[in-house]
Amino acid sequence: MEAATQRILAVTAADWEPEMDEKVLEALRSAVNMARFQGIRKIEALKRCLLEKGFDEPTADAAIRAWSEYEQRKGVPHG
Repeated sequence: MEAATQRILAVTAADWEPEMDEKVLEALRSAVNMARFQGIRKIEALKRCLLEKGFDEPTADAAIRAWSEYEQRKGVPHG
């Protein structure tokens, strides 16, 4: 398992956003696993897979948004 995946799987909701719902965190973990292990690279495909797993649309959208924001923050130098 990749180190980045292990870090994401080990996080709690508070590590992402204090107000993140546990269901969104569960969807986020699923999204990361599916993207990494099934090679899903398109947001639309990832969302479709989350919906097929039983997550509702607002939960799937929130999980994808949280991951996107996390990735954007990683790429910005902290000064």
